[in-house]
Amino acid sequence: MENKNKILAASIIIGVLLLVLGAIVWFLLSGQGFSLWFLTSFIVLVILALFAVILAIRMWQGKIKHEPDYYAFFMMGVVWLPMGFVFEMWPLSVMGAIFLIIGLKNKSKWKKKRFSEMEPGQRKLKIALMIILGILVLGGFLAYSVF
Repeated sequence: MENKNKILAASIIIGVLLLVLGAIVWFLLSGQGFSLWFLTSFIVLVILALFAVILAIRMWQGKIKHEPDYYAFFMMGVVWLPMGFVFEMWPLSVMGAIFLIIGLKNKSKWKKKRFSEMEPGQRKLKIALMIILGILVLGGFLAYSVF
């Protein structure tokens, strides 16, 4: 378990560095110059990066132990892969494919099915929320395609 935490911590730090590097390269290549939008986005990115690095350091030291939820990886892959194709954001599709592969590779480590263990009232609430979210997503796609 200790080794997995160190691998996860190193992955977080590498991911944060790549994210910040990508943002800097995008800014330099876009030629937009400084604007309030860019400054706000960059400040949020730096704050999130600092939190991620602090989390990674605490994981490396063994103060935080975490076992990944591979079902969540699978679900992110299921969502991100088609969304990347729809919005022509190929890096999103690549990340979705990677998450999908990681989730399927570790299918034996998925936590028990959460939906089947819920009480009837919780199931009805979850179904209602999924229907509402589905309608909102469909409305967003329609608005995006019409306008």
